[in-house]
Amino acid sequence: MTVHELTQDRARESEEQHRARAAASPVMLANPAALGLAGFALANLLLNVINAGWLPQSAMPAVLPLAFFAGGIAQLIAAVCEFRRGNTFGVTGFGSYGVFWLALVGFLGLEEPKFPSPAAASHALAVFLLCWLIWTVLLWVATFRLLISGRRPLSQMEYQKKLLQRNVSWPES
Repeated sequence: MTVHELTQDRARESEEQHRARAAASPVMLANPAALGLAGFALANLLLNVINAGWLPQSAMPAVLPLAFFAGGIAQLIAAVCEFRRGNTFGVTGFGSYGVFWLALVGFLGLEEPKFPSPAAASHALAVFLLCWLIWTVLLWVATFRLLISGRRPLSQMEYQKKLLQRNVSWPES
């Protein structure tokens, strides 16, 4: 056996070992919530700085690209990643708010100028935001169920631990 053949055998062996280790270890996925929350926070921050009057209304065109990319696209990416992780609530939250930001960009950038008057556009925007307020309240109520169901197993584990501590006599050393 030549040195070259020996090197190729070792390379094949190490490649097979690497594949076996990769197949045996579970795939670790990063938490996409950071991306989704960052997109949500950035888009909200800029919009609310303008709404609070800290920046003039003429700065509104700066909101549209941030809302489209950070508020919309980034949250939709986070929703897809949450889907892969099996987190239904994360998919629902990030997906729906990603769509919210995309729809808001579409309304403000494309549809608002088509309204016959600013009052009609304001009324339509108010109805749009009211729909999203109702959806937000529904998601908020759903978090209560998540919190309660998340606490129940912990409480049961604590209860079982206390029972075990009472019923198990530890030998004295």
